[in-house]
Amino acid sequence: MDLPKILQPFLRRIWLIVLLALAGGVAAGLWAYRLPDEYSSRSTLYIAKQPSRVLAIEGVVQERQDEGAMLNTIVQSVTRSTVLRRVVSSNRLTLDSRFVSPLMKNPTEDQAVGRLHNMVKAQLRPNTLLVDITVRSTNASLSALLANGVAQAYIADRSEGAFRSTESGSDLLIEELKRLEAKLQASEGKLMAFREKNHVSSIETERESLEQRSSKIKADLVTIRDQLEAQAANRNFVAEAAGKTSELLGIPFIANTPAVATVNQQIVQQQILLDGYTNRYRAQHPRFLSARQHLASLERSLEKEIAAAILAMERNFPVLQLSEKTLNQELEKLENRLQDLNRLNAEYSVLDREVAADTALQQSVLKRIKELEITKQVDNVPVTISETAVEPVMPAGPPRMRFVGTGALMGLALAVGMIFFLEKSDASLRTVDEAEERLQLPVLGAISVDPNSAERDKPRLVMVDEAHGLTAEGFRSLRASTAMIGRPEDIRVRMLTSALPKEGKSFCALNYAAALAQLGQSVVLVDLDLRRPTVGHRLGLDEETPGVSSFLLGQQSLPEILQATRVPNLSVIVAGPRIPNPAEQLAGAHMREFFKELTARFDIVVVDTAPVNSVADTISLLPHAQVVLMVVRSGRTAERVIQRAITEIHRAGSRIAGLVLNQLPKRGGSGYYYYYYSKDGYTSSGVYGAPEKNGARSKKAGSKDRH
Repeated sequence: MDLPKILQPFLRRIWLIVLLALAGGVAAGLWAYRLPDEYSSRSTLYIAKQPSRVLAIEGVVQERQDEGAMLNTIVQSVTRSTVLRRVVSSNRLTLDSRFVSPLMKNPTEDQAVGRLHNMVKAQLRPNTLLVDITVRSTNASLSALLANGVAQAYIADRSEGAFRSTESGSDLLIEELKRLEAKLQASEGKLMAFREKNHVSSIETERESLEQRSSKIKADLVTIRDQLEAQAANRNFVAEAAGKTSELLGIPFIANTPAVATVNQQIVQQQILLDGYTNRYRAQHPRFLSARQHLASLERSLEKEIAAAILAMERNFPVLQLSEKTLNQELEKLENRLQDLNRLNAEYSVLDREVAADTALQQSVLKRIKELEITKQVDNVPVTISETAVEPVMPAGPPRMRFVGTGALMGLALAVGMIFFLEKSDASLRTVDEAEERLQLPVLGAISVDPNSAERDKPRLVMVDEAHGLTAEGFRSLRASTAMIGRPEDIRVRMLTSALPKEGKSFCALNYAAALAQLGQSVVLVDLDLRRPTVGHRLGLDEETPGVSSFLLGQQSLPEILQATRVPNLSVIVAGPRIPNPAEQLAGAHMREFFKELTARFDIVVVDTAPVNSVADTISLLPHAQVVLMVVRSGRTAERVIQRAITEIHRAGSRIAGLVLNQLPKRGGSGYYYYYYSKDGYTSSGVYGAPEKNGARSKKAGSKDRH
């Protein structure tokens, strides 16, 4: 977790947190100090501890009530509406000006009870049998009166309630007992009449006999149905064979018939004998002829036996069908009788259970009546007043400082919520970390707002006027960062652009060029924002000063439009007089000649161009630049706007070397800036670790090198 990064939004708006916390505390304090003083009085009830009693009533043991539950019940009962109503009535609180609120006109008893309920609090002292009754009121004497009145009213209400509940409970139980006795007599009469009418003693025996008979019939039906299914299948096989002896013998029930099996065995033996005669005798031999005749006779006998077996099967099929029908009829009669017996048995069971239930209820009511008679002779848990309330001298509230603290916390929570909402709704880039993380580009320069500059909102050349300030240090860091992009001869034309106007692009271009010139290199700053030029204005030059437009129109040569500055080695070419077609002129062939002459005369060319999202002028100039820097104003430009400008530059076939984060505030939090300023001097780590000055240690916010 990057804690400094999380705290940045809150540190940036610490004034809002302090303001809302103070406002909440002050508002709560003003409200709290307008509240009237409250006085608290306390009376105490003592609950005597009784020895446990166990009453044996015909084998039933009355268990002792749980002591903790009993104590909690008493505490809850102290503030019952019946108790408070007794206090209101006995003390005539509806007419007492000390009790009645000025907002209440002619209050009813219910309203008085509700008001009293808000004033009374009952609480059990831990590990004791004491119940504290506390009353808070704006009147000291009234709070003592009400505390004692609630204690007395509770004891009186408890005594009356116990007597009323015992008496009413006893009457109700006697009435219930009479009702149960009449109901029990009616139930027993119904049961006896049912027994005599339906001979209940023989129902169970008959039902068991019928169930056994039903089970046997069901088993016989299963056997007969299996036989019918088998014979139906055999009849189909016989119909398909249609007099074919060999196929008929393949049917199991025919082949397994004893007579058929015997004749078939004889045929097999005779066939074996005939096969033996074939090898020994001729076809006209008497033995051969006799054996063949006997075989034919056996085959005829086999056909007769097969026909007899089929006929026996056909005769047995109707018999089986008749048996199945008879058994089904008998089973239906048995099941009908069983249903009647089960219905009678169910009715008998209902009547029997009803008699048993009525008997149990009667016995239970008798026991409760006996217990209630015994309870009348046993005292309830005695409750007495242990301590009476006295009139308080000092107020007990309200807790004004707690209200102040709560108001301050609420203001703090509101401030945190507002800051969180503002951060979520703010799409601008405020820190170096945010810019690098969300745009995926390195921040080559972080230009901070120097709080020591008296003219920080005016156009200025800080590299000369405030050379030892924090802002100038940012441009030195930018100079060091861009020097590491490539070899000097490969990065001679350096273009600064932005997504929108008023990002500080011209300010950055002017001071960046001055920072380069201070190293002894010949540098020229060219203002190619022909629509809204600002470089000449920053240097105090007139708008009609010859410049780029004069060169493009052929009115002036390059040496004629060069302007000297008070920075050694730095020359400037302003935009020049306004022309009607700046886009066409910047995209024309003269620009190539213009940049060729510039690179021949100067070591470095710094170009200030128009915003990318505003006009298309910058896109046509991209082929002439080796380094493109995007100026982004901290806390102002939305991320989507910058992304759009970056996309347009990429579509044109160029790439952005890095970002220049302008107007970065100098205040706490990691990732805001790379610099550190003190009364003794300044240091610059730069992006790549430029040399230190004045012996001070280099320091970079975020504590790590990002490039």
